[in-house]
Formats: sequence, structure tokens, C-alpha cells
Amino acid sequence: MSNNHLLKYWEIILLLCCISFFSKAQSVVIDGLGDGTIDIKNGLFVYFDSTNATHPSQLPLDNFQPLSSLSKGVKYPLDSMNTWVLLQLDNHTQYDISSKFYAGSVKSLRVFIQNKNEEWVSKVNGFGVYKKNRAHLYEGIFPINTKANSYTKIAFQYNKSFTKKRLRFELLSNYQLASHPPLETKMPIEYALVNAFFFGILLFVIVFSLIQYFQVREVSYVYYSLYLFAMFLFYLMKFEVWYPEVSVFFSFFTPYLSHFDTPISILIYSSYTLFILNFLDIKKKSPKDYKIMNRIVIGFLIYIFVDKIFWMIGGFPLSRKMFFIARSVFLPLGLIYVVHLIYKNKSKLTIYILVGSIVLIFSSVYALYLTAVIRGKHQEIKEIWDFPLFYVILGVIGEIIFFSAGLGYKNRLEVENKNKAILKAMRSQMNPHFIFNGLNSIKQLIYEKNDRSAIRYLTRFSKLFRKVLTNSEKDLVTLDEEIKTCKVFLEIESLRFKGKFDYEIKVDEDLDLGMIDIPPMTIQPHLENAIWHGLLPKEKDCKLNIIIENKGKFVRCIIDDNGIGRAAASHFKKQTASKKESFGIKLSTERLRYNNIQLNIIDKKDDHGNPLGTQVVIIIPS
Repeated sequence: MSNNHLLKYWEIILLLCCISFFSKAQSVVIDGLGDGTIDIKNGLFVYFDSTNATHPSQLPLDNFQPLSSLSKGVKYPLDSMNTWVLLQLDNHTQYDISSKFYAGSVKSLRVFIQNKNEEWVSKVNGFGVYKKNRAHLYEGIFPINTKANSYTKIAFQYNKSFTKKRLRFELLSNYQLASHPPLETKMPIEYALVNAFFFGILLFVIVFSLIQYFQVREVSYVYYSLYLFAMFLFYLMKFEVWYPEVSVFFSFFTPYLSHFDTPISILIYSSYTLFILNFLDIKKKSPKDYKIMNRIVIGFLIYIFVDKIFWMIGGFPLSRKMFFIARSVFLPLGLIYVVHLIYKNKSKLTIYILVGSIVLIFSSVYALYLTAVIRGKHQEIKEIWDFPLFYVILGVIGEIIFFSAGLGYKNRLEVENKNKAILKAMRSQMNPHFIFNGLNSIKQLIYEKNDRSAIRYLTRFSKLFRKVLTNSEKDLVTLDEEIKTCKVFLEIESLRFKGKFDYEIKVDEDLDLGMIDIPPMTIQPHLENAIWHGLLPKEKDCKLNIIIENKGKFVRCIIDDNGIGRAAASHFKKQTASKKESFGIKLSTERLRYNNIQLNIIDKKDDHGNPLGTQVVIIIPS
């Protein structure tokens, strides 16, 4: 046989093989679809159109080429042409077959469907299509009904760039679709309740945090509320996308959902960063770091604004590049810097932030893992524990618990610091008050030319002053030290007023005064008040008793006088030229309140309502 004849022979064989291949690939037989899935890859044909056709009737259907004939690894379409995909389903049975064509996750895809001897019918679906206009409630799914002994042609324009390997579509039965997460996953009632509970928690904590801000004026609560609000928007948007049967807010803006995602993500990051900066007082501890992070946050907010401008003017390629740079470079760097600040700021407050963030991160990672497992094995979601988002919800709730606990702890620290500052100011005011009274007494004795008594008074006064000065630097002193100070004070006052009153101090023998702590000068101001306003206006028989009793869970200190009573003392003060105010009593009362010590004042009266004096009762926790 000659070489020419041999070549002709092989050409005929090759042509027959091609005819055989084309006849095999021309259509997909769906007779055996049943409850499973049919591989339609060998039935896909593509056509690269340069005429900007918008309807299959405008295309030469005979010029479509099998997907398998395309070169591997090459990105299509070439030269910015439009790609059309064609698929034919053959039904050789005696009954109609319903199936679902899944085109993947697309923003908007218009599919043209033609049954035998019928016109092309167009249907649209995708995550950017309003739910009421979708071919199927779930994105990317197109119901197909192939009649008995007939065929159905499916054609659509595929606007994405692709390689031969990446162009994937699926044909599913109704049963397979229902058990093919996340294509069509019905939401169990218990999961709906969990989500309602989750969103309710978010809203409650947002409102509560705002109320806390208006009460304590701590800006951390504002940023925390903003952070939770951004989280609320993010998960509500995802919830409406994953479960199309739910329409709350974002479903009414479906074509623009892709433009919500980035701003909300940036808002979450920005509010989280601002919350951390203010919660950890970075501005005070590290002003330089605070300025850097503030500029990063401002940069992200500017990015959102610029990105939307590019979107409005049609600068999509540049917008995509900016998005890639922001997400892959600047956002991770910003998060790393936040972690650096948290690690750098070693305090108890940092523990709440670290634990809360770690809980959310681990739950999110597990949710991603679970999603990959479900998609990879096509597992059916039956229980609430199978939903990946359920674990994200648990993580967010855990983070809320730790962050809220951290805010409460910080608020407690600030209250304690404020109380210490108040007490310090009180002590600084009480010292001049006490010195003034002592010097006044010495002046009076000198004026009366009672030098001996003045020297004795000055000696005791200096001793008392040293005790008061020493104790004023302490937050707490023992009850024993306080009683000793009171004894010296009573000696001075008795000397000053020439023994006009008698006093007695009684302490339970089983009580160890050295084991009980109280704020300094807790009792002394009440002794002074009893002497000045209760006993001095009385002519004779003036008595003052201090009784310290052990009551088990608390110690009761009673300051009892048989003076003229508070009502008469108030009237007496109005009649005198010197309207001396009990400033020490006011300060002491405030100090007792801040230290959880109870104070009760009892007006003693006889059966006829006449005053018998005043009794001050101080309840000190053991």
C-alpha cells in the first residue's frame, strides 16, 4: 500500500473517531438520574462569540466545540470574547424527568432552556438577583423538566474567565439537591430559635452598652456597641444569604449585597481596634502606638469611600486590586499590630481580650473545617450540631461574655480608683480641719493664761497629730489604732473643757481589735460632734460612752451621749454667732459608705418625747 493511501486510511479512521466522539458528547442521557447525580462534563460545549450575541437564537449552534477539546491550563475566553455554554439532556423514558441544573455561585446568570420543538425560555438566578425573580429560591439552581422521549437544551453566557479544569456544573435530582449542602438546606426550627436567641443577645448587649455609656461616660462602651452592631449586620447578611427563605433587611438589597460585605468587614475591624485602644488605655500608656492604629483605622475608612467611588464610575479592575491589597496586606498587618499591642499591654484587662478573641477564632476555624467536610463529603445536615454557623454563634457569644466581663472589671477598677481619690481628698481636708480645732483650743488656754494646761494640751495634741498624720497616709488602720487615737483625743478635749464631761471606753474581752481594719478617723469625728453639739450645751452631768461589741459576723461600735439631742443642738447652733458645721461628720459618713460600713444615728427620748441624747451605731463587717 502506498504512503498516500495509508495517509488517507488514517484520516478516515480519525474522522470516524471524531464523529463517534461528537455523537457521544452531543447530549447527556438522564434516564438513570433517579436519586443521584449525573456527570455532565462530557456533554458541555462552548462557543467563543465576538458578536456580543444576547440570545442562543443568534448563535451558530453547530459551531460549538466540546469542552474536552480545549487546551489544558489555558485561560479562556481569548481576546475578550464572550463564552457561551451549551448542554443537551436526553430523556429516553416514557415519563417526564425533573432535575436541577446547578451553575455554581454566581452573581447573576441568565439561562436559556428549550424543550423539543419549543421556544427558548429564559430564567435568571444568582446571589445578586432578587429572591422573587430567581428561577429557584437558592442561588445558582435552575429547575429543568425534560419531557418523555424528548430532550432539553440549556444555553447560557458564562462571563467569568476559566480553565478547562475549573468549568464545573452539576445536574442533580430533587432528592440529591435536598441532601447536597449548602445548595438547599432547610433550616430546622431549633436552629431558627438559636439564631433568634443569638440576634436577641447582640441587640440586648448593644442597647445595654449604650446605656452604660450614658451612665459612666466610658467611650469603650460606644466602640463596643459599634463592634457588636457591625457583627449583627454581618451575620444577619450571611444568614439571609445562606437561608433565602428568611428575609429581614438585606434581602431587599440583593443586587448590592457584594457592596455591603467589604464595608461591614472593615467596620468590624475598625470598631474592634478602637475598642481595644480605649479599653486598654493605649492613648495614655503608648501615645505613639495609639496614633499609628488611629491612622490605620482612618485609612480603612477612606478606602471604603474611595472604593465606592470607583464602583460608581465603573473602575472595577482597580477596585478589585484595592480590595485584594486591603484584605491580603493591610488588614492582616493591622490585626498583627493589634495583637502586638495586646501582648505589650500586660494587665488583667488583657486576659479578657485574649480569651474572648481566642474563643471566637477557634470556633470560626472549627466552623470552616466543618464546612469543608460537609461540602467535600456531601453530607446531609440533620442536626443543629451539623450547622457550621452554630459554632460561630457560640464563639461570638463566648467573646461577648468575656468582653462584657472585661468592661465590668474595668468599670469596677475605675470606681475603686475614684473612691481612693475621694478618700485621699477627704483625708487631706480632715487634717487641716483637725489642726484648726486643736490650735484654737491652745489659743484659748493661752488667752486664759493657763500656761500649764496649755503645755499639757500641746504635748497631747502633738502626740495626737502624729497619729492622725501617720494614719492619714493609710487606706485602712486597725480598730485598735483607732481606739488609741480616740483615747488621746478624749484626753485633750477633757483637758480643754476642764473635765466638763466624763467618758468611758468598753471593749468586749473576746474581741481582737488588731484584726479588724477600718478607714482612719472613722470614730473620732463622731466623738467630736457628740462633745461639741451634744454635751457642751448641757449644764451638768455630761457623759460619753464608747462601746465596742463583738456580734460574730460584724463588730458594733456605739457612741452614746446624754446630751441635748440633735434637734436642740440644731436650734442651739442657729442661736450662736458661730454656725460651726460638722464637716468631719460629713466626710466620715462618705468614707463609711464607700467602705461598706453602716452608720445609724438614733435620737434617744423618754416616754414623753423629751431628748435624752444621741446614739451613733457603726456596723463594721468582721
